[in-house]
Amino acid sequence: MKTLPDRVKPNLEILFVGTNPGLKSARIGHYFAGTSNMFWKLLFESGLTENRLTTELDNRIINYGYGLTDVVKRPTRSTTELRRIDANGSRKRLEKIILKNTPKIVAFIGKTGFRYYTGDSYAILKYGKQSFKIGNTEVYLMPSTSGASYADTKYHEKLTWFKKLKRAAKSKN
Repeated sequence: MKTLPDRVKPNLEILFVGTNPGLKSARIGHYFAGTSNMFWKLLFESGLTENRLTTELDNRIINYGYGLTDVVKRPTRSTTELRRIDANGSRKRLEKIILKNTPKIVAFIGKTGFRYYTGDSYAILKYGKQSFKIGNTEVYLMPSTSGASYADTKYHEKLTWFKKLKRAAKSKN
């Protein structure tokens, strides 16, 4: 099955990094396509976008100074189907994208993808700005936007983190 293309360009405000494409996203060629995924709603309600984008309009995210990619490029029905081997080379690939395009912020969407990026399955993770950078790019960990992630964070908590990300991006200008 095909995967999603990276939607990046130099000097982005925020590069959003998902864990991996869902099967529907890979099939239709657009990010965050799950019917219960709240990514596009959170972008709009947090004020990160002026208009409510949809998965079919994900290419317009570049107009806001944002980009999209994934830690793991193999599509799955659920992140529970991922294997450690799926992440081989992903850290190097991501860092190459980040160092080449120099976004101000890279925002990992969900703990699972962040764990695959860091290679540390046992670290205690906290949402928000992380203690390290990739080059000059600040790193943020955001709650998952998947509808299956309500056990971790409720919608209003996710929205609070997206509003904090907006303030962080605004302070970089």
